[in-house]
Amino acid sequence: MERKLTSKDVERSICRELTEKFTSALEKGDIPWEKPWVCTKSGYIGSSGGTYGLLNTILLALDGHEPGEFVTYNELKARNGNFIPKADGSKQEPTVIVFRGNCPFRIKDEHGKPIVMRDEHGNPIVKDGRVVYETRSKFVLRTAKVWRVGTQVDCPLKYSKPLEPKRHNQIAHAEEIIIGYVSREGIKLSHENHNRAFYRPSMGMVNVPPLEHFKTVEAYYDTVFHELGHSTGAENRLGRDLKNVFGDHSYSKEELVAELTSAIIMHDNGWNTAKTDRNSEAYIQSWGKAFKSDPMLIEEAMRKAEKAVKLIYGTKE
Repeated sequence: MERKLTSKDVERSICRELTEKFTSALEKGDIPWEKPWVCTKSGYIGSSGGTYGLLNTILLALDGHEPGEFVTYNELKARNGNFIPKADGSKQEPTVIVFRGNCPFRIKDEHGKPIVMRDEHGNPIVKDGRVVYETRSKFVLRTAKVWRVGTQVDCPLKYSKPLEPKRHNQIAHAEEIIIGYVSREGIKLSHENHNRAFYRPSMGMVNVPPLEHFKTVEAYYDTVFHELGHSTGAENRLGRDLKNVFGDHSYSKEELVAELTSAIIMHDNGWNTAKTDRNSEAYIQSWGKAFKSDPMLIEEAMRKAEKAVKLIYGTKE
């Protein structure tokens, strides 16, 4: 006879799957929680109207979803909605989120037998033809399947509003630098993912949210040059180590190089603002622990950033 799964078994299984998913994402350099974005709509919102916490936000971002409203199957039906078929006609795959649910369990005596509830006369209490047992509640980890409104399912929005795009004018010289670099190096510049910025070495791709999703035009170019800074470290370019896991010492160096690369280009062309400067300072200060363990880190990163800037400019000097 097979052993019945306990709530602990289920929790371990869920945690094991989460660990595997995060580890896989980290190995790809795909880290959605690396940096907050000003281009979010209303956050990641659940069926009840609450905003998802960090864990579920990461799970939804890993599946490629932008911020928006997400519904369970029951909520979809309650809103009289329908699934939107994929381009190839296949079904939409849900994202499995996790939450702590209230789970009742029977209280047992010293012999391991469930305790029967009794009335004032000592007789077992029976309800709907079944004996009632003493129970207690505890919170256990559970899962639910959700789909994104607007891209996976068609139903009325209940708690969120679409993002109002901002009208920005491109900076002509910045565009020349970007186009020149990505064309020479064969890099794909994508704006498909509207809520994340990253460089994916395996695909030779840099993704940043669209210009109209940023509060300022300067913030957009600051972000673009940060991610392009990462791309200069590819093995066929400047050959920096891009295979390290978030938070370790080598990763600290690479993040510092990318941020310095962006800061240099923004200052060099007069595109920096008080806000972009503050953001860069805050970002660099976040690696303070790494600086303390390696006093030469900033000097080494600056030399590497200068090489990265020259490569992006397409100049030797």
